[in-house]
Amino acid sequence: MKGFSTVIFASLLSQGVLAANPKLNQYRSVEDCKKDKNIISHSSPSMNDCRAIDTNTRAVYLVIGGGSAGQHFYKPGQAGRLQTGTCLEMTGPGEICKVLG
Repeated sequence: MKGFSTVIFASLLSQGVLAANPKLNQYRSVEDCKKDKNIISHSSPSMNDCRAIDTNTRAVYLVIGGGSAGQHFYKPGQAGRLQTGTCLEMTGPGEICKVLG
């Protein structure tokens, strides 16, 4: 049973379900994002950090990460928090920031 639990845990980690680190992946299209292919950029933003969005980026995938309670991503000039754990369509260049609150 111990070996089975290890396999399940490793599988969840590899899929990002139990991701310990935040991530911001940039893709050329929503379809590429959904298939996790043709990634333009991958970064692991820390709190109070903003990352530039490439002009070719049309979709992003965001993960807050473990131990990041209360933190969220936002796009300056746009109201509200950005949803995590799903592919988000992006329009135009800009930046995405990670903050507490």
